[in-house]
Amino acid sequence: GGLLRGSPTAGGRRHLARAAGADACAVLGLPPGTRDEGEVRAAFRKLAKIYHPDVPETGDPVRFQAIQEAAQQALTASGAQTSLDSIFSWRPSGATRTAASSSFSTPSSAARPLEQDAFAASRGIRVDITACAARRRKDLRKAPKMKELTHKATPETWEKVTDVIAKHLGLPPAALHPMLPLEEIGLFFEQGCYVGYQPQANIYMELEEELNVEIVKILVNTWMKMDLPKSGIVTVGDFADLIESKLSTAA
Repeated sequence: GGLLRGSPTAGGRRHLARAAGADACAVLGLPPGTRDEGEVRAAFRKLAKIYHPDVPETGDPVRFQAIQEAAQQALTASGAQTSLDSIFSWRPSGATRTAASSSFSTPSSAARPLEQDAFAASRGIRVDITACAARRRKDLRKAPKMKELTHKATPETWEKVTDVIAKHLGLPPAALHPMLPLEEIGLFFEQGCYVGYQPQANIYMELEEELNVEIVKILVNTWMKMDLPKSGIVTVGDFADLIESKLSTAA
């Protein structure tokens, strides 16, 4: 199991779509409100020819995943009943996906972080790094990179973590329990460590403000990532333990 194991679950996509007011058509380059199945599939295939990771020079797995998810949302909204497996079954050649960890690898020609301008029309979906960097407090404590989880979440930390997650996803806190898979509530990472969606970023940023500790890294004002233990994190309980470990080791 893993925080990034294939594509996010249907439940996770629904939570993100509601939280972000997602406009899948903007990602696909279609007019707002397009619901024709043929147009959606044609738009997907056109972009896939550019961003599929096997395409030399332009291949990019992060962008490809984004258009996969946008096409899925648009096809679901159109009421399409046909199987989507044939166009959503992509896996990088020779890559493996496990729990969110450093064990994810992609072809060197395609393993590039998302360039923000590529999704300028869909900032309601993709994370806005500039806004996050401007929002971030300058006095956050920093924890060293950890190879493994070192602490179990205290009741106080668990309450703070679940309250913030529940508020942003429109869930009752009681719906979150330690064994709940993170991907079922839409919390997943791209390429094993990158934060791709603004609703996710909002959760991490608020937790930083509540707890006064750095949870994610903003790299050269271009992308956002989270340092994770090699074992990965799978459940809400694992995530709370990660936060507790950061709190306990931060300086």
